[in-house]
Amino acid sequence: MAGSVTLIEMAKGVDPATKAFIEIYSKTSDILNAMYFTTDGVAAGVYRYNIEGALPGIAFRGINEAYTPSAGILNPQVETLKVAGGEFRVDTAEVRWKGQGYRAKQVAMQMKSMAALVTDKLLRGDNTSDPREPDGLQRRLPLTGSRTISNTTASGGAAVKLSKLIEARDSTMSPTHWIMNRDMRRWLSLSQSDTSVSGYFTQTADSFGNVVTRFMGLPILVGYEVGPETQILPFTEANFGGGATTSTSIYCVNLSQDGLQMLQSQPPMAKDLGEMQSEPSWLTRAEWDISPVIENPYCVTRLSSITNAAMTRT
Repeated sequence: MAGSVTLIEMAKGVDPATKAFIEIYSKTSDILNAMYFTTDGVAAGVYRYNIEGALPGIAFRGINEAYTPSAGILNPQVETLKVAGGEFRVDTAEVRWKGQGYRAKQVAMQMKSMAALVTDKLLRGDNTSDPREPDGLQRRLPLTGSRTISNTTASGGAAVKLSKLIEARDSTMSPTHWIMNRDMRRWLSLSQSDTSVSGYFTQTADSFGNVVTRFMGLPILVGYEVGPETQILPFTEANFGGGATTSTSIYCVNLSQDGLQMLQSQPPMAKDLGEMQSEPSWLTRAEWDISPVIENPYCVTRLSSITNAAMTRT
């Protein structure tokens, strides 16, 4: 999509207050920081698009022979934006005692909470359980779906297999990132000491000096590095083979203008509503109309049925 931008790019064209909030989203969640956001084609909170179902028939022909007419199949899809947000109150007495800086810190904490909510729903949102939230990757790529690879068919899951990680990467169109929880990244990191699976994990520094962790050359995204936010993709998922629901998934994704991205009606909004009349509090409201979209089903692959254990080769 031509109008797709990252959060950092988005922050360049908004007012100072909204810019500060967008930067908090970017710093809080490495997943949101890596994603693209677009308003292209979004009208009245709805985005309509098509997914290729089947390609048209093509063949060779002889001289003076005719082609057999055919047409491809396009399956229409619809995404509806969902509204995330909240109102944040700070007692006027606390502002008098501690200054406006205290209020700013409280609002920043709420922005972090909003970034965590959006990240979690991108991964695990379930519109059937709560129609106010979008379907996340876990819902869009079910255990028995064609875009989900089972790490094992055994009951109870199994330690992640290198061969399955390679299969997930090879099944993804132009992959750019891995998405997993911190425990799984730690297990991949420990694999460096195992000569049978080592050589796939690297760490480099970006232009700002931040450590970038890569597996098979693709950066690993874990949502939140540290802090009170709950770890993404906890070990609470069901397995392809049944058994205890103590597994997680790893996603190989293409986060780009042609891959998995986020729809929005406009950049996230933050508005200072001032001192309330109904109570002695300062009020700030934030909202963000969003929904993930997967226009090409091959831009995401889910590897499911993974337990909290060290990686094996096969």
